[in-house]
Amino acid sequence: MRQTARVTDLNPGKADAAMISFGFSRRDEFMAAYQDALYFQGNDGHTGSELWRVSKGVAPSQVVNLAPGSAGSFPHAFIVFQKRLYFAASTPATGEELFRYDGQSVTLAAETTPGAAGGTILSTVVYGNAIYFTRKAASDLAVWRFDGTAAEPVKEISEPILDDGITASPFAVFKGKLYFVGEAPLYELRSYDGSSVSVIKALASGFPVSYQMNLTVFEDELYFSVVAPKEAFLEQDELWRYDGEKPPAQVFVFPGDANSFSQPNDYAEYKGKLYFRSDGWWRLDGAAVKQVSGQLPSAVGQTSRFNSADRLFFSGFYDNFKDKEPYLFDGTTAALLKNIMPQDASAGPGSLPSRAVEVNGELYFYAADETHGRELWRTSAATEELQFRRCDIVLAPIREEWARWPPPLRDLVVATWVLSTQGRRLISREVVKITADRETHVRGLEVKDGFVLATVAFDRETGRVVDSGFDVVGRLDARERRVLERTAAALVKRSTLREVMRESIERQ
Repeated sequence: MRQTARVTDLNPGKADAAMISFGFSRRDEFMAAYQDALYFQGNDGHTGSELWRVSKGVAPSQVVNLAPGSAGSFPHAFIVFQKRLYFAASTPATGEELFRYDGQSVTLAAETTPGAAGGTILSTVVYGNAIYFTRKAASDLAVWRFDGTAAEPVKEISEPILDDGITASPFAVFKGKLYFVGEAPLYELRSYDGSSVSVIKALASGFPVSYQMNLTVFEDELYFSVVAPKEAFLEQDELWRYDGEKPPAQVFVFPGDANSFSQPNDYAEYKGKLYFRSDGWWRLDGAAVKQVSGQLPSAVGQTSRFNSADRLFFSGFYDNFKDKEPYLFDGTTAALLKNIMPQDASAGPGSLPSRAVEVNGELYFYAADETHGRELWRTSAATEELQFRRCDIVLAPIREEWARWPPPLRDLVVATWVLSTQGRRLISREVVKITADRETHVRGLEVKDGFVLATVAFDRETGRVVDSGFDVVGRLDARERRVLERTAAALVKRSTLREVMRESIERQ
């Protein structure tokens, strides 16, 4: 079992600690690994969104308050360059500019526009011993270069790169050159060698459309997405490949053609395959592109590698677009990490996890619950070595005591917890029907040897407790047994149906 938990309630109460709309984020947009710690944008409710850090076994702490007061500097677009952490942030004196952190202090790295005007910095990438980034000011979108000392516009890249400012990855470094998709006015794959731009191939003709572009490198080839105009108001999603020598080739044309807004994006390499999203979840295995099938949630997105656990992390809806929650994928099946905002507690869209960043065997991501708002969460690569015993929960109302049970065939909600010295977790919440003089079995539950198993049965209609109990599973020393039995007795006595329906289920 993986321990997935909120790191802290940085912004107490229901207020959000991060300004991430619907969980959407670029890679390293709101957090990054640096010097064995996670650096992230956080809002404590007093100083606004500022730079914070957290590491294994150490509580979160604020690194700097760049914009004094409650306004916040909104650090984002993190990237490590020349052994320093760079990020975009805004202050009243500079506007949004590039800052750096060397492990001791934060300083202004470069000012693209003197004074408070600034701009919006997006899409940072390291190429040729410099940071390249897009800078948006008013209607102008230009590419800039920072060499560690000064920043200047890259005049050779004169036409804007398609970039939506939310999830696009418009640059890729491939075989010693910087690649991107530009428009003039239609799409072209282009490369930049540090001094000049070359057009590799015109990719589409006809009616122009404006979409984000995403590029990635997989098995020594460049992959990129295009939404090609077919005719007025009709587009088609396409995946392309370039080996650096032969002309780029179209790999796949996705089904459907009308304003899909689902161009290939969210690339992640895993177990020798390239996974990506485009109106569904897809996988490139050699030369074939196939939709990933099986027992998976819908609308998979925000994909991130979790190398220490050898898994892919993603967020997805698992119940008719009501609850978007975090999952881990092993190449075949997806396992729910934690139902952070259960469907039973909210009719909203779930916890909406962001992309994740791994630091020292722990994976960090933002997610929201109804009590604490959007906060920082983490899950560990390590799992408990569990020895399991199979336990059945049996409901056996007898005729003599039938008066205190609901009428025949009434639905019960049967909740079961496992309690240990590490805490408790709800492992089952089943709806069953009961009938007098007939045993009703709740499906088998596997629990670790050396736990206390506690169960409460509620009348689903009235919420009244109709039965409860607990017992020790396996061996516990005398002191642990007494403590856990007292805890279990209090749990079954005080639990209510409403509380149970709001509690998250945590299975292995």
